[in-house]
Amino acid sequence: MSSENEIGNRFMYSNAPEMSSGIKVYGSAVLHAVPDTASITAGITRIESEPKEAFAAARTGAQAVRQYLKTCEISEVGTSRINLEEEWRHEGGIPRFIGYQAKLSYNIIVREIDRLEEIIVGLMDAGANKLGSVSFETTRLKELRREARIRAVQAARSKAEVYASAAGLNVGEVVAIEDVNPDILENGSSMHVRRVLNIEDAGDVGAVDPGAISVGAAVYILFHLQP
Repeated sequence: MSSENEIGNRFMYSNAPEMSSGIKVYGSAVLHAVPDTASITAGITRIESEPKEAFAAARTGAQAVRQYLKTCEISEVGTSRINLEEEWRHEGGIPRFIGYQAKLSYNIIVREIDRLEEIIVGLMDAGANKLGSVSFETTRLKELRREARIRAVQAARSKAEVYASAAGLNVGEVVAIEDVNPDILENGSSMHVRRVLNIEDAGDVGAVDPGAISVGAAVYILFHLQP
């Protein structure tokens, strides 16, 4: 995987026009948002001795779950078709046929995130017996991504101005901008040691909610330098 320096060098030499003097800088920013939406993946599995019985048991469970979600006024629900497969278990190295397993899964969007615990418990009580995952999201992602990109550019310019001032020069016009995926830099490694993304603008200073969603942006910018 490319390192931050390798990405920057490719940017400097392949994207920039010829110029007598300039400065290439990296700018990044990360914002944190409290989740306002949750996504639940859950399922129903029923094992019976005959396929017909397994299908019927799964449908009964599905009806109970649908009724519960209707009672909760949750309408954003994705449901898979009922699948059927044989269930085997190994006992003492010998496979033993258990029966037929009918299963289906749900993806449920919860907008009232404060009700998440109540809804998960209710799903299990209603008949779901598999909890796949619970993930958290924000409906402000587009807005936050835009703000992070603006701050990343501002961070790059601020860095360029510091260097230019120290050298007795001024920052001129922008020559080139390259958008960089912050995840590439954060997940890159050198000598098998995880590297940490260098964030110039980390938003408001203070404790961050461990469950907060981080939205980042990063850029390389090439500026002209002027006397």
